[in-house]
Amino acid sequence: MAEQTVDERPLTEPSVAKRSLTTRKRSAWQAHMERLPVWFTGTMLAMASLMIVLLIGLVTVRGLCALWPKTLWEVTLEDGTRYLGLEHATEEIPHADSENRPARRTLFRIGNRDFYSSDFVWVDDARIQAREKPR
Repeated sequence: MAEQTVDERPLTEPSVAKRSLTTRKRSAWQAHMERLPVWFTGTMLAMASLMIVLLIGLVTVRGLCALWPKTLWEVTLEDGTRYLGLEHATEEIPHADSENRPARRTLFRIGNRDFYSSDFVWVDDARIQAREKPR
């Protein structure tokens, strides 16, 4: 077997033209511009994560409010009519009585179209004989 010889040529320096292309100094602006896409991506990821967390929070709060039971009222009128429902709105009826005092009426959501042919009913507060929460 023949001995293998190591190439003993001296390492030469790259030429000046090659050195200027490969080891060109970067300015501070160029270094900043190279990091800009990384910062932009990180910022967008943080914003997207924040929006997802806020959306989940909004859905949770709205969902719990929709599913949380509200107070039911059993209202008995002067004529003996009874309604069971949610108090939906209250408003004043201007000039309702002879002394020009505003009277009030309440909108109840009874939600029973089979019996009352309506989902809502207005009840004058003056006609209410009893108002109680059923047990």
